[in-house]
This record gives sequence, structure tokens and C-alpha cells, in this order.
Amino acid sequence: MGMSRDLKLWVAAVKPPIYNSVLVPILVGSCVAQFDGYAVDVIFSLKLALAAILLLTWCNISNDVFDSMTGVDEDKKESYVKVAGSFWGCLIASKICLIVSFCMFWSFSSKLDDYRIITQLSTSAVIAY
Repeated sequence: MGMSRDLKLWVAAVKPPIYNSVLVPILVGSCVAQFDGYAVDVIFSLKLALAAILLLTWCNISNDVFDSMTGVDEDKKESYVKVAGSFWGCLIASKICLIVSFCMFWSFSSKLDDYRIITQLSTSAVIAY
């Protein structure tokens, strides 16, 4: 018994392996800090992972929205826009991911009193967009 066609398209649209690029550095960094004797706040690490996942999701969905606008994804069945069936829904979802992620990173910067995090993140988001 396999996955349904719709579920396969959603999994293809989400692109699960790409999220390793944001999860592995957080996991490795937390492990190294623990190994070096620092106290690792697991909840903070999980929140950081969620914020990073949301930022990557924004980038991924925004890319599919842009590709839909330009016609690049015309033959791509696993595009978010095609799978969801709503250009505007995908655009709004991507913006929500960006805003929530940005707010989370802002709160991390405030908590740590280090605004380099939000500055670097903002620069990266501008470059990615």
C-alpha cells in the first residue's frame, strides 16, 4: 500500500531533504556546545530550528510562486501553487512564514542582546529574495 498521488505531490513540493540544510547546523552546533561544557537550552534550539524551517519554507514557496508567475513551473506537477491550487494562498502562506520567522529571530536577538543575528538574517533574506 503506497502513498496516494496527492500525498506524493505534496511530499515532492515540500522537498523534505532540503530541510537538512537548516536542521543539521543547529543540531551539530548544539552538540558541540554541549560537548564543550556549555548548557544547551533544548527548547531554544527547537525554536531556532522552527524559525529556520519557516524561513526556508518562505524561500521555497516564494520561489514556486515566482516560477508560477513567470511560467517556469508550467510543466512541474509538484509546484506548491499547482498542488495547493491557489496562487494567492501560496503567496500569503509564504509571507506568513517569513513574518513569523522574522519575529522569532527578532525575539532571539532581543533575548541574547545580540542584533547581529537579525541583521545577518535580514541581509540573507534580501539576497535570497
